[in-house]
Amino acid sequence: MVENIDSAFGKQHFGRKSAPIFKPVTGKLFEDVGDDGASMPIFKI
Repeated sequence: MVENIDSAFGKQHFGRKSAPIFKPVTGKLFEDVGDDGASMPIFKI
């Protein structure tokens, strides 16, 4: 399934057309880092 991430998506999911959408910029987004919270990657916005 593919969904356009546009103003209609923002309105449906966030209640407004101009909602900010952020794209992850790491290849290891879903890598299991275990139970140690200190090993979690830091994401800069």
